[in-house]
Amino acid sequence: MLAKYKNEKIADTVLHLQGQTVTKYGQKFRAPAVIDNEKIEREIEALQRKTDDDKLRQLHAKIHSPKNDHLPNQKKQ
Repeated sequence: MLAKYKNEKIADTVLHLQGQTVTKYGQKFRAPAVIDNEKIEREIEALQRKTDDDKLRQLHAKIHSPKNDHLPNQKKQ
């Protein structure tokens, strides 16, 4: 899963973060030597599918909810 990035200074009391030593000089992290773009793309696509599935479920629930029985477009008999 992708971590949210925040541009904040790390407290001086933190010695390690995400398995790496935090240095006082710049507090910079190095990118991994090998970046697996295909893996990143698969993770992004999976997140998008999950979001789309959630939207479809919400729409289905909204359409088929009992509250919709009283819509003005429907004629009561």
